[in-house]
Amino acid sequence: MKVLMVNNLYAPDFRGGAERSVQLLAEALVVGGTEVTVVCTAPAPQAATELNGVKVVRIGLANAYWPFGDATISSLRRKFWHLFDTYNPVMKARLVEVLRREQPDIVHTNNLQGISVLAWRAASVCGVPVLHTLRDYYLSCARASRFRNGRYCSSTCFACVPFCAARRYPSDVVDAVVGTGQFILDRHTELKFFPPQALRTVIANSAIAVETKRPTGRSLTFGYLGRLAPFKGVELLVRAFANRNDGGWELLIAGTGQPADVDHLQALAAKASRPDQIRFLGWTESAEFLRCVDVLVVPSLWQEPLSRAAIEAQVSGIAVVASRRGGLSEVVEDGVTGKLFDPDEDGDLVRTIESLLAHPEQARRFGDAARTRADRFRPAVVAAQYLRAYEEVLVNRSRAQTSS
Repeated sequence: MKVLMVNNLYAPDFRGGAERSVQLLAEALVVGGTEVTVVCTAPAPQAATELNGVKVVRIGLANAYWPFGDATISSLRRKFWHLFDTYNPVMKARLVEVLRREQPDIVHTNNLQGISVLAWRAASVCGVPVLHTLRDYYLSCARASRFRNGRYCSSTCFACVPFCAARRYPSDVVDAVVGTGQFILDRHTELKFFPPQALRTVIANSAIAVETKRPTGRSLTFGYLGRLAPFKGVELLVRAFANRNDGGWELLIAGTGQPADVDHLQALAAKASRPDQIRFLGWTESAEFLRCVDVLVVPSLWQEPLSRAAIEAQVSGIAVVASRRGGLSEVVEDGVTGKLFDPDEDGDLVRTIESLLAHPEQARRFGDAARTRADRFRPAVVAAQYLRAYEEVLVNRSRAQTSS
């Protein structure tokens, strides 16, 4: 089988967890004998390369600016970018060219920001079936987060209604849709994306375990790994530690973000009772970071589809504290592999942290339980699930063609 995967970014260009998930899947498929080509964006088109057995085609990006960075962009340019990104005929034409050259059996689309939903139409023009994986809320939200003014959007806000409607229309050619969690799959089904007959299934992201330290004594190191953005809830986490006068803990924050957001968080930490115990590490490799922490905290305020950091921590035997948002409860089993808290309940995160500090042996117990339950996140297991989905799509397409 030959699979052509489409994602806005690909290794070594990382901005979030989706790129790592796509890379792990592509490489696991190759190990299993599947031929994989990945198509992604770049500041300019580049010649095809190969990375760990995966052919990578970078088709550039035809729009007002390169969006995958932390540079400040004017409101007018952002609006134009999103407008053109909804239906980008130039990117469609570039993808059609690749499809005709590569002749894949199936197209597997992922995050389409920068490529646009016309990727589905490109596959349809070439007669290739499509499986799409939902990894964020790009299809229904210009920010891809469904988070605005400090709160998640329970319904599509007025500003995003046109984007949602426009991106829904081309989804009628998608043969199968995969949610990284049940929550995000149900949300898009409610929003009427994808045809009723499309195959729907849940396949989690994969992760590779790293050797980590074990909690010892009465001290715990808590950590956050991800973007330093308001919807990620990092401010809530910093405030949860800000008034602690005791020792026996440390908070490590790894990640980057908009300069204003980073400055704000660092200013809050500087005013904490024990500022020396809150450290900002900047961008850090996840494996390196996880070796330094006893408990990973995922304090998301948005409806997190499925936290990659939480999965990486759990397969590595690290306890996770996470908010009851989106698919996080599908990763963390409350009281078994970690703790869940309600970010809307005042003091709930503080109480959760205090409980772990009072009983640090819980962190070891949660981590051990997480490791034993982590088989579903192994790359080979996830790749096998995708192969079954690909095969079902191809069988269904063949039957439809035979009966017509």
